[in-house]
Formats: sequence, structure tokens, C-alpha cells
Amino acid sequence: MSSPPHATPFLAAAAQSGATVLPRDWDRVVADLAGAQHGVVARRQLLDLGMSHAAIDHRIRRGRLHVLFPGVYAVGHTRLAPAGRTMAAVLAGGPGAAASHRSAAALWGLLDGEQQRVSVAVLRTGTPRAGVRWHRVRQWDERDRATVAGIPVTSPARTALDLAPRSSDRTLDRLLRRMEDLRLFDLRELERVMRRRAPGVGRLRQAVAAMTIGPAAALRTKAELERRFLELLVGEALALPATNVLVATPWATHEVDAFWAAQRLVIELDGWETHRDREAFRRDHRRTADLTAAGFREVRLTWEQVVDQPAGTAERLRQLVPPAAANSTATRGAVGGQDDAVGRSAPRRARSSPR
Repeated sequence: MSSPPHATPFLAAAAQSGATVLPRDWDRVVADLAGAQHGVVARRQLLDLGMSHAAIDHRIRRGRLHVLFPGVYAVGHTRLAPAGRTMAAVLAGGPGAAASHRSAAALWGLLDGEQQRVSVAVLRTGTPRAGVRWHRVRQWDERDRATVAGIPVTSPARTALDLAPRSSDRTLDRLLRRMEDLRLFDLRELERVMRRRAPGVGRLRQAVAAMTIGPAAALRTKAELERRFLELLVGEALALPATNVLVATPWATHEVDAFWAAQRLVIELDGWETHRDREAFRRDHRRTADLTAAGFREVRLTWEQVVDQPAGTAERLRQLVPPAAANSTATRGAVGGQDDAVGRSAPRRARSSPR
């Protein structure tokens, strides 16, 4: 977590202009760095930026830096948000450290509630610290690491593997479903980490299998999700969309799940299989970017939102979709297109046309 020279906006501007960084300017440097790290900094980072030990110690004595862990400081005050406490613990773990286990799951949005202790994966045995749980790793596979809100963190797949040994089957299932909802479910990455000889692999493999094969998965197919979605619209007396049609943008033509031409509204339905790999994830992001830039509104709904939470989803749909009586020819109008946006109905699911 060392910072290279000129890593803060102030230092970068000074280097570009050739200005000399004066002693009084270091408070600005510290503030810039803390602003990018949820209010905390590490001594080694400040030294890398060019501050002296004496300058750092002076700010500690004056109450500008507050010691959280040896070599890790809160800037200005110690009223840190959970992200600040997590970042401080990661900095205390030294180079290569990353938030892990429940702390990683919280950063990814996979778990709710504040964590009593921060879990950090470290490359060396950590000295016991109040409020921190160290997890020793021998070496990192860089695919197991990511960054969330500027905080080094284990990847979603690695996080699921780490949590598996101490999680019930129900908790693991809920975690995987949440990964699916947040478009973090990557089957290839999960298969990669499950090839290891590690605690919890068997339990995680069973949970993933329950999501991806067998009767439970069959009930969660895209076709079934589309049927449930249309039933929800009919039950709420909302206009039916054109389904599985091609929508043209200036950059590419994309197949969409549901389209209301008059409202320029697209709704995509995310079954578990929708984001099983990174290419599908990237393809969906390209489609979203194209549709948004072309003036369409895209909304994504998951199985849980349509099937398990129909009341809340129906309330949101009523704000987006016109009543059936106001647009009884929605499908015919959509296929005809608005501003030539819709080319033709797509006979089957197909990839977006190449860019």
C-alpha cells in the first residue's frame, strides 16, 4: 500500500509546476491522501511521499494525526466510518494485505450489518490488534484480489471460499444468491477457487451445484423468470412489453428482454445463468452503456425481486410502466419501433452484435 511520488493531487500539481513543497504544505498532502483512503494514512505512505519521520511525529504530538495502530493514523479525528476502520486495519496488515472473510463480504454488499472485528488476510503473521482478526496467506493469486472503494479486498469468489468452512448451507446459498443479484456471480471464478485443497471447498461446491444444476436450478431458468415477470405485469394491470426484440443504437444492435417503445424503457431479467462468466458481464455493460447513451432507460430485475419480492417490485413497476388500458398495443408499437430503435423480434436469445 505504499504511495508513489506525486501520488496526491497537490504533489502532482507541484511537480508539474516545479514549485517547492514547503513544510506547511505537508498538511495538504496528508489531507489529500486521507481523502482517498477514508480518513486514514500509513507512516510508510507518508515517507514514500517525502515526509520525514520528524514531520510525522510533530503532527502526532499536535493532534493532527491520531494513532490507530502502530504506523497507521486517522487524520484530524478518530470518528471513522466502517470503511475507514477497515482501511486502517488493511494498512496495519502491511503490504499485500486485503480485507477478507466477513469484512470482504460486507464491502461487496454480500452481508448486512456492521462487523465487530475487521478480518484481514496478510502475507505475514500479524501482531494481535484490538478489533482485528488476521488470516495468514502464504502467497496471493492476483485473481483473488480486487479493490472496492479504494480498499484492497478479496475477490467475490475467494470471499465465498473463505466463508464456506464456518457457514451453514442456508447462509452459503443466501451469499451466492446475493452475488447473483449484484452481478458478482462468476461461475468460472468459483470453479477456479474450488479446485484448491482448502477448508470448505466441498461445502461451497455443493452450494454452487444447487444453484447451477438439478431441479432447483431448473426452477430458476431465464424462461421461467420471463413468464413470472409477465404474470406480474398482468396481475398489476400494466401494459405488456415487446419481448426478446432487437433495439438499435448508433453503436450496436442489442437484444433486450422487455421493451416499451413509447416510454423508451428496457427491462432486463437476470436469471442465475445471466452472469456466469466475465464475458457475459462485459457484454451486459456494453449494452447498458449503449442504451443509456442513446436515451433509453434500462432497469434490471432479478429472480428474487420478481418471484420472492413481488409487492415491492410491482410498486416500482407502477412508476415506470403505463397501465394496460393506456397502451394496449404495446407489443405491436414496439416492434414497429420508435425512431427506428427496434429492428425486429429476435427468434431466440443471441449475443449483442459486435462493436
